[in-house]
Amino acid sequence: MEWTIYTARGITRKNSNGIFSFDSSQIEDGLKIGLMPQILINAGVGVQVVQDLAKYLNRKNFLKKVPIQITAHGFGEFGNDYKNIEQTIETIIDINKNSKKSLVSEVVFHGGSVFDFESLSRWHNDDKINSPIDLIEYTKIVEFARMNLSEYVSYASRFGIDVILENVGQVNFAVAKSLDEKTEEQRRDPRWGNTLWLPEKAQYGDIGCVYDLEKLTKGYLCIDTEHLHQSAEYSRTHNLENFPKELTEAEKLILRNHGVFIREKEPVLFEKAIDPFELIRGLSGRIKIAHLGGQVSQIYDDNGVMKIGSHMPITFVGQDNEYYDDKELLHRHNCARETGMYKYLSALNDAGCRKAVLELHLGNVYTGPKWQHYNKVSLDNVSKIIRSFK
Repeated sequence: MEWTIYTARGITRKNSNGIFSFDSSQIEDGLKIGLMPQILINAGVGVQVVQDLAKYLNRKNFLKKVPIQITAHGFGEFGNDYKNIEQTIETIIDINKNSKKSLVSEVVFHGGSVFDFESLSRWHNDDKINSPIDLIEYTKIVEFARMNLSEYVSYASRFGIDVILENVGQVNFAVAKSLDEKTEEQRRDPRWGNTLWLPEKAQYGDIGCVYDLEKLTKGYLCIDTEHLHQSAEYSRTHNLENFPKELTEAEKLILRNHGVFIREKEPVLFEKAIDPFELIRGLSGRIKIAHLGGQVSQIYDDNGVMKIGSHMPITFVGQDNEYYDDKELLHRHNCARETGMYKYLSALNDAGCRKAVLELHLGNVYTGPKWQHYNKVSLDNVSKIIRSFK
């Protein structure tokens, strides 16, 4: 079975009055270089946009069963309610109803943080606070998420739609808690220069990172390799082998069932360092789609400037990458990127995954020559690895 490679594509443009309308230009740009669209759609985009999207997909007969990604995430999905997921499912149902055929069969989402940024940022200067929740609160959140997910998976399946859970990163390796704390070099960085970074001390706030995926859903999964890489990077330091604990029976149960040690005001710990490739192969048959990016490290020092390393172009040995100033660092990262991408794609292939989405962040560039160049380079590198499996 052949692999299909997608790229994340928006479908709206905003006029001078702030009104959104349907725009297919991003989809068309991806198709020009051989990338199918994973459509990014916000809940509540408007009936007209949905109707126009359905008409467009009907005209493009080869665009069948394209996946949709919920773009809004963060506080609320796991910690409060699931309105965003519910609205997006209803949007997909409307798209299919307005079509002559089932155009969309998959919706991918992740739950995001159980706490908002304002709450997390208040802990920034307190060296003692790490996990803001205790075992009781953690258990409540996981059970709430599991029950809601089960309901929406069941509901969507009646309309031929798979609700797919994406893993999230374990920790935010942050270097500033606000834009004001950034240096001028960081502000000018085309990669994440305007991002509001979470504080280092906010080590916990997400569920659905690694082992708890099994508990949250019995359905299909999307494995974001960069998120998994972040969790693995975190786990190499933060594990019970490095920080032994006397565990209560309740903590042993959580560790056995969810793979993490949770104790309020202490760091979240894994039992041992995570092997991401072993984890992927253990989910064989359940991974519907993967998200790919060129991350080597979540944060990297490029000639004294700290940069966020996620959603990098997937460049390999000998290839240029304008997001590095240090050429020696670029070479080392290209080597590590090529080796790591082979291992991730090999594990995903063994697990039965045959769809992958390129997730590259190129500043505010979502189309045009630079976008096409880096996505084409990334597509060629990923495709070369996939061809080697045959």
